[in-house]
Formats: sequence, C-alpha cells, structure tokens
Amino acid sequence: MSPNNPEHAFMPPQPGEDPAADAQPGAGPADGETATLSEPGLPETTAQTDETPDKATRKPSPMVVGLIAVGVLAVAGWGAFGVAMSRAESAESSLASTLDTLTTTTAELKTAKNSLAAVTSDRDDLQSQVDQIEDREQAAKKREDDVRAREDAVKKREDAATAAEQRVADNTFGSGTYQVGADIEPGTYRTDGGSFCYWARLSGGGGTLDDIIANNNVEGPATVSIDASDWGFENRGCGKWTKVG
Repeated sequence: MSPNNPEHAFMPPQPGEDPAADAQPGAGPADGETATLSEPGLPETTAQTDETPDKATRKPSPMVVGLIAVGVLAVAGWGAFGVAMSRAESAESSLASTLDTLTTTTAELKTAKNSLAAVTSDRDDLQSQVDQIEDREQAAKKREDDVRAREDAVKKREDAATAAEQRVADNTFGSGTYQVGADIEPGTYRTDGGSFCYWARLSGGGGTLDDIIANNNVEGPATVSIDASDWGFENRGCGKWTKVG
C-alpha cells in the first residue's frame, strides 16, 4: 500500500458495514491492496504486494549505514582529537611554565655564583690583607727584638764601661798620703807627671825619714809599684795616678 496514493488508501469499515459484501467471489485484490485470507478457525493472514515498502519499515542501505558509521567515527575521532589537543596544549603550557621556572632558576643560580665569586674574592683580599698585617707585625716584632738586643748590648757595654770607669775611679788618686788596703789597692800605678813630682812608699804613718821605703823626684811620666806590705803611698805635684796592673 502506498500511503501517498489517496485513491488506494485503506479505509476502515464503518459500523454496520460488512467488508466481505463488497468483495466479488474469485476476484483478487486490487493493485496495491492487501488481500485477507481466512478460513474457519484460522487467523487472518495479510500478504504484502510487490509494491515499494513503507518508509517506516524501509531498511537503510549499506551506504547510509557506512556514512552514518563514518560520521559516528568522525565525531568520535574529532572528540578524541579534541581531548588529545587539549591534553597537548595543557602539556605544552606545563612545559612552558617548567622552562620559565628553569630559566629563572638558572638566572638565580648564575647570580648566586657571581655573588659567591665576589664574596670569595673579598675573602681572599681580606685574607691577603690579614697576611700582610701579620707579616708586618712579625717584621715589627723582629725589629723590636733586634732593638732590644742592641739595647741590651749597649747596656752591657755601658755597664762594662761604667764598671771600668768605676774601677779606674777606684784605682785613681791624686796628691796626698794614702793607706794601702784602705784607701788604695796594691799594684802598679802610672802618672803622666808634671814639672815637679815627688813620690814616696811608706812603711808607717809617723811622718819621719825612717818611714820612707823608697822615693823619687821626677819630671814627666812616672810608674811606681806599691806592695801589699807597704803601709802607704805619698805624692805631691804628680797629677793623677792610675792603676795599670
């Protein structure tokens, strides 16, 4: 039955009408109509004609099915492609962020290395200055030690000179009478003398001629040996007598 042909449209039987009354015996169904066969005790059977089937019951062709499948696959593929692209963009963004972080970290590391190099250089300069100061301190200490050593040597020479001068002073005398062992030490004495020099070794302090052990009148330098057994020594006009032995 073609739903688009109104002349052959099937009309349902109206109430009170017998659909079998209009049928002629032995007549087949009209073109495009469905013949109903019935027998007593059996259900009616509807036979289809060779006309084009109804659109509602028409099966889609393989080409349509293929196109639909291709479309479904295309939609699914584009969906998967979109997901993959989204993931790729996310990964690219994450990689770019990581690269930026790496670049920043590298710059910070370079700055830190430069700072460390500057600090190391300053430390080396300070250490060099400290070493120079220590060297100067050691040199100054050495000079101080040398000066102290020279001062000690000078002091020793001064002390020796002072002791010698003191010994000379202790063993030098001028005009007068001196007692051996009390005023002067026994030994050999010398004088540069003068225009008139008198000296005498004494055995006593009585002032008599008997107290004279030896005497002499000299002009110019003179040397006299005074013994430990002598009582004393007298001189006039002879200058300074100095012990020489």
